[in-house]
Amino acid sequence: MKTWSSLLILGVAVVAVVAVASSNDAQQRRATAQLGPYCVGFHSLFDEIEPEPLSNDDYLSVLYLYEEEKLARDVYDVLATHWQLPIFANISRAEQNHMDMVFKVSQVYDFEDDIPQLEEGFFDNGDLQNLYNQYIVDGTPGVELEDDLWIGASIEDMSLADLLVVMETENDHLRMVAHNLAKGSRNHLRAFVRALAAQGEDFDPFYLTDEEYLAVLEADMEQRVFYNAGGEPMPACGGALGGFGIRRGL
Repeated sequence: MKTWSSLLILGVAVVAVVAVASSNDAQQRRATAQLGPYCVGFHSLFDEIEPEPLSNDDYLSVLYLYEEEKLARDVYDVLATHWQLPIFANISRAEQNHMDMVFKVSQVYDFEDDIPQLEEGFFDNGDLQNLYNQYIVDGTPGVELEDDLWIGASIEDMSLADLLVVMETENDHLRMVAHNLAKGSRNHLRAFVRALAAQGEDFDPFYLTDEEYLAVLEADMEQRVFYNAGGEPMPACGGALGGFGIRRGL
């Protein structure tokens, strides 16, 4: 069990990492609002995509992704109550934004009523329910910090591996959402792995290949950026790559 002094040291280290990883969505909304009428952010670009055929696999992917993001949010909410560290609470808020992004796809194709709106800790998907139970109901959250950080890294490992498959869809709405959820998962995975390293612990991915995992860790945090349906980063107004909008008509 770590002493409170070591937790304080870790807290300082984690704040720097999580401040980047968890604030991307809030920064995106603020920056998009400030860019003015000649710029477009994630939501505007998403809304410009024309509806196109949504396969049954796409439909099932939307239902699953929504609950997978809910799993992350619900687990991190619980862990945030046990640790006086920002990493769980901040990333939980980001996961709610991700749930909202997935829900937008269901609204475009008129099946939002098919997405179950369940209380925290409850899931329609049995596999995700079992994972929640394993981590929270049958587990021992709040006992060892490194165990709870490992849970976070494991969830992001799983989520990113699933998103790599969803990116193969031909539907631009779903593909754009998958690329941006993957960006969030990459940032969150980096944050959890670095927090584990501060505890002297390593993380071994179960879902991602070693090559995919190392590629995530070797890249920088993806700040002030969103992706279009083709997975291309959108340049900031003024032409600097890495912002939230593209300048219109200039």
